[in-house]
This record gives sequence, C-alpha cells and structure tokens, in this order.
Amino acid sequence: LVRFPGGSHNSFNVAIVNDITDHMARENYHSFDWNVSSGDGGDHDAQFIADYALEQAEGCHSCCVLMHDSAAKDTTVEALPTIIEWFIDNDFEFDVLLADSYGYHF
Repeated sequence: LVRFPGGSHNSFNVAIVNDITDHMARENYHSFDWNVSSGDGGDHDAQFIADYALEQAEGCHSCCVLMHDSAAKDTTVEALPTIIEWFIDNDFEFDVLLADSYGYHF
C-alpha cells in the first residue's frame, strides 16, 4: 500500500503520475488518498486538529482521514480521543486499509 506524499495528484508529480500509477499497478501496489484531512501537517494544537478533521468529516458516509505519525506530531495523538469518540458517536466503524479496500483517489 502506498500514500503519495502530498496526494496522488499534485504539482510535484503532475508530469509523471500516470507513469507511476501504471508501474505500481503492474507491480501490484495500491495507492490511497484521503477524503478528510486532520490538518496536522502544520503546527497546530490538538483542538484545532480535532475540529478541522471533524468539520471535514461532516456529511461523509465513508471517511479516510489523513493523519501523520511521527514523534513531532504529539498533538495528533492528543486529538485522537476526540476524533475517535465523534466517529463512534456517529455510527462509523473503523477498519484497516487492505489492497482490496475501497480506494480514495484525487
């Protein structure tokens, strides 16, 4: 499974994204984008991250939330309980991405 830095279609890879995705398909790699961002790519506190993610998730029937996992993203971890609680309260289920999962693509 692959997540393109910045998403599958962006100004950095616009000239080569089709070549990359064709090659990935031949090698049996699957890429995923997201339809909800937590906004944690910037320097934000936990409340901002939770509010940003949940605002974008409003109205979604199926959400793939972009969050970053690194030592520098401690506020992302702090925001998780609020985000998880909201999804549970709104009858969402959590699952893992697998090769045959529905793919979010830009």
